[in-house]
Amino acid sequence: MTQLICGFVNYHRRMVGSLVRSGAVAFVAALTIALGHGIALADPSGSGSQNGVYGDPAAAAPFWAAQSLEDNCGAMSVADIVGQLTGDRPTEAQILMVAEQTPSEVNPGTKIYKPNDGGISVGDLPTLFKHYGIKAVNSDTSGPDATGLNALEQYLGAGRKVIAFVNYAIVEDSSDQRTAADHFVVVTGVDTNKNVVHLNDPAADEANTAISVPSFMKAWDTSNDSIVVTAAA
Repeated sequence: MTQLICGFVNYHRRMVGSLVRSGAVAFVAALTIALGHGIALADPSGSGSQNGVYGDPAAAAPFWAAQSLEDNCGAMSVADIVGQLTGDRPTEAQILMVAEQTPSEVNPGTKIYKPNDGGISVGDLPTLFKHYGIKAVNSDTSGPDATGLNALEQYLGAGRKVIAFVNYAIVEDSSDQRTAADHFVVVTGVDTNKNVVHLNDPAADEANTAISVPSFMKAWDTSNDSIVVTAAA
């Protein structure tokens, strides 16, 4: 399976704030649905919003985890959600150590993360979550489980946590390639009043950034709406 490299990343943002442009961009064919974990995405229907907002971006913001490497947006997105669910967010060094030691379920015989080797496959994000006792599954439009904007709203409304696989250039409105998904973000809310999606983006300068729904959908469509969703409580 081809792995990703995140688009732009903000190196040492707290000290120098300089941006470094990544190298090659690869598309992950998100065909691995982790049904082998014994988890399925429940029917999301029936969950509601609070005053037109699905999810809780403000509550999620303190757990935003910034990346300092080109290819660890997936690991830092997992760290963010681990923090949201447990109150104890792993540091970048801690979660990368776990990822470098954890066998891949997508590519047997390898570890799920090797530095400077393309990042973590979307299908292995549930494997990384498993280390922290969190059940999650990966799905896209080719699978049987719900995805798309309505499902995203309902998962967030039910308190579930979501990582989306998106195109970085569309999210950041930059001039890089816009056809292949290459970046993971934590989706923390959908505001139907303002028609925006709230993100904890590990490559951004701060937590709780917002993007218009049309722009988010365009960025997300490059992965066939691939998501990793935590299991219902």
